[in-house]
Amino acid sequence: SKKTINFLRNNINIFKVNGTRKLLENAQIFPNFLDKSDLEELQKRYPFPPEYGYDEKSLESRGIKRAKEIFTLHGAKKSRYFLEIGCWDGMVSCVLCKNGKDVTAVDKLSEGIEEKVINEGVKFHQMDAANLIFKDECFDFVFSYDSFEHFSDPEQVLTEAI
Repeated sequence: SKKTINFLRNNINIFKVNGTRKLLENAQIFPNFLDKSDLEELQKRYPFPPEYGYDEKSLESRGIKRAKEIFTLHGAKKSRYFLEIGCWDGMVSCVLCKNGKDVTAVDKLSEGIEEKVINEGVKFHQMDAANLIFKDECFDFVFSYDSFEHFSDPEQVLTEAI
């Protein structure tokens, strides 16, 4: 949204990764919309969304895939203390924990968290991501997957993450 882009631009000095800073500086405030013909072509090319399973095997597979993605990001391999915002089932945090990371996961709801995640050593906290209880700068790496559309105040959640 325009508000989010402006927020990010106004707070650009807090971003330590130059690539992120450059992306934000060059971000458009208004999106380019696709023509109807472009949308039709995309629908032909990608007719059905992939199955997004919630069975144990799918959750674990998705957690492994996402953890691998995280480890490709700048600073992730060297980081020790991780925070996952909007963790739901916690499987990404679980995989990170299995890889020797100290992981804390938060979600506003607790019914999604898998028991094996807690048993693996992930510290789960049920809380609003817009009002985190942690001291500033106690995590080396903060991440979130598919959660920001669920936050009522995504700008505040981003501020908390930063």
